[in-house]
Amino acid sequence: MLVLMVKFILLFILCSISFSLFKACVYTAGKKLIDRTAEGSALNWTCSVFIKNGVAMTGDDCFVMAVSAALLAIYI
Repeated sequence: MLVLMVKFILLFILCSISFSLFKACVYTAGKKLIDRTAEGSALNWTCSVFIKNGVAMTGDDCFVMAVSAALLAIYI
């Protein structure tokens, strides 16, 4: 049981770090794409919708990472 808990904690930390880096990269690329596209275009609108929340991880993101880490800890 202790091994399962340690695996969960390590996987949760790894998943959280990788997800936050992914989110930051997508935010940066999206902001650059928004600046390059014409105002009012479909691509500009789509990027603005997906990038509106910034890079901060919310409670929902942490919950998803916890569930993913728990499933990985059980099956690895």
